[in-house]
Amino acid sequence: MNIKANFRPTIAHLILIVVCLFTLTCTLYLYARHESSTHSTTAYCTDCLHYAMSVDAKIRHAEEGGAENIRTNKQFFRYAVDVTCRGGLFVDKRCLDFRRGFLGDAERYAVAVGEPYEACRGIGACR
Repeated sequence: MNIKANFRPTIAHLILIVVCLFTLTCTLYLYARHESSTHSTTAYCTDCLHYAMSVDAKIRHAEEGGAENIRTNKQFFRYAVDVTCRGGLFVDKRCLDFRRGFLGDAERYAVAVGEPYEACRGIGACR
């Protein structure tokens, strides 16, 4: 069994290897740069759900404290929406978008935040 390995790379082999490596590098680069729109849409919806639940929690806390008709009180709803925007959780403009959306129809969303997903669908943050 005397096998002679007499393999000489030709110019065609070298060109083929370079093209394959270049294609692989470009593919990996583009894949790493690609930001999934599904991910950003899901994150936006999730942030809205958290925001709506936080507003609802403030309203429920006031109701448990004995306040009457607090859910229909536009001034308290505005307070809850404003206070929820404070803090370090919402670093970008999302919080302000949610705030504007909910205050755009305060009477509707003061009640709707009890169902966060429906409220976020109403302002267009979730599909």
